[in-house]
Amino acid sequence: MIDFKKKNKSKDIDFIMDILHIVAGVLIVILSVIAFLSPEEHLLFFPAIFSLAGVMHFMLWFRKYREAQGIKKKILSFVYFVLGIFYTGIAVVELITM
Repeated sequence: MIDFKKKNKSKDIDFIMDILHIVAGVLIVILSVIAFLSPEEHLLFFPAIFSLAGVMHFMLWFRKYREAQGIKKKILSFVYFVLGIFYTGIAVVELITM
């Protein structure tokens, strides 16, 4: 028997994650344009851009890991997790070196 509550919950989570991806993507584009027009005045935007990229990769990892069927796809989903750590690390290094 199909569990409709679980399917609807999964659709709700996917919809929320899609909205968050759109918002984060638009923020990244806006911050990037502003930061590259005058980088000296907006140094704090660069760590924010990389932090948002890290958050996006963590969300992708969560979605791919949750949807993965089999151990190989679950292991491959950790590529997004590693990229999220990488981008978050770049943001931390930029904040430290400011």
